[in-house]
Amino acid sequence: TTEDQLKEIFGQVGNVTSIRLVYDRSTGKPQGYGFCEFEDPEMAASALRNLNGADIQGRKLRLDLADNDTHNSGPGGVGGPGGPGGGMGGGGGG
Repeated sequence: TTEDQLKEIFGQVGNVTSIRLVYDRSTGKPQGYGFCEFEDPEMAASALRNLNGADIQGRKLRLDLADNDTHNSGPGGVGGPGGPGGGMGGGGGG
């Protein structure tokens, strides 16, 4: 699953401001998770309610709300391991 495909999927529940899949630095292969940032926290919560557990290309999308810290000052996002074929924002690629 690509970042563009995930952006389209997550875009069904709200305005996506960014998607980032995480890749292994040495192999360049997807780690299986990523991050998806939405325009606001309500859209992130909607993604969590409506897309968590969805089947994407034969894999279950597993979402969780990301903790806000100094590196993530955006308004709302989801992320976590085990995404579709790896997200984000969300799920990562793989």
